[in-house]
Amino acid sequence: MPSFDWISIVQSVAPTIATALGSPLAGLGVRALSEALLGHPNGSESDVAQAVEMATPDQLLAMKKADQEFAVKMKELDIDLEKAYLDDVADARATFGHDNKVFWVGIVTLLTFAGLVLLVLLGAFRILTDGITIEQATMTVVVAVISAIVSTAGSNAQTVINWWFGSSKTSAEKTTAMTNTISDAMSKLRQK
Repeated sequence: MPSFDWISIVQSVAPTIATALGSPLAGLGVRALSEALLGHPNGSESDVAQAVEMATPDQLLAMKKADQEFAVKMKELDIDLEKAYLDDVADARATFGHDNKVFWVGIVTLLTFAGLVLLVLLGAFRILTDGITIEQATMTVVVAVISAIVSTAGSNAQTVINWWFGSSKTSAEKTTAMTNTISDAMSKLRQK
């Protein structure tokens, strides 16, 4: 699994394909990206993620062109990606909305996220106020691990909030961007 948020890059370069990635049409989105970046339609999600991470400016232009072609193809097929996404969410809520276990999984997810954020803040406070010195290499590894854990927990917590209170796809993308900002801040801490 990639160690960075490759979908954010896809969202900024190829927003129509990114919308498909968050819906039941994800396979079509991965296929379009595979064709643009790898030159063939059979790349896996991991292959595409790695190609996005290493993309050259020419490949980013190819992604943009693929996005435009993808939008035309979806329009020709009369596929509304936002409707597909919302239908998928509604189906999941109808299927699992009455299951008490889902509620408790949500509570545990939110408490885990809150606990992790509290621990990270307390740890950062101790490092800053107690004059603790940490080797650069060690700090790099620690910050990378903490960033990955907090980002994952934050994304899961946002999923729970969206489940309970509903959210548009755009709102979910903004929240993902905020979670990524926290990860970026942690990375900057690593550089100090």
